[in-house]
Amino acid sequence: MDSNSSSGGPRARDLVMKHIHICLRFIELLVQMFRVLASRRRRVERTYELGYDKHRQIIHNLVYKSDETCYKMLRMRRKPFEKLRDMLYEHGKLRDKRCVLVDEHLAITLHI
Repeated sequence: MDSNSSSGGPRARDLVMKHIHICLRFIELLVQMFRVLASRRRRVERTYELGYDKHRQIIHNLVYKSDETCYKMLRMRRKPFEKLRDMLYEHGKLRDKRCVLVDEHLAITLHI
């Protein structure tokens, strides 16, 4: 017997190569499909400048507009809120961040 008959011969080898080729084509198709799907995803651009003014307006309406709304939302009147804010800023080392100011930090904490 020769070596071709023990391993299945050239026909079996061709069949295996055909299956490998089909698998590779399938993988190529999947890769192309994922590329198309990835390019179609909507990318949300986040801008902090637009939301910053909106947040400042919300904080202004919550805290500084009237004592009544400040008390309802934060369980504290405006003057004590301002005093606490100033104390935290001066002595507590609490500082304004890039997108959130000290009074907003405090309002979030008190509202919770």
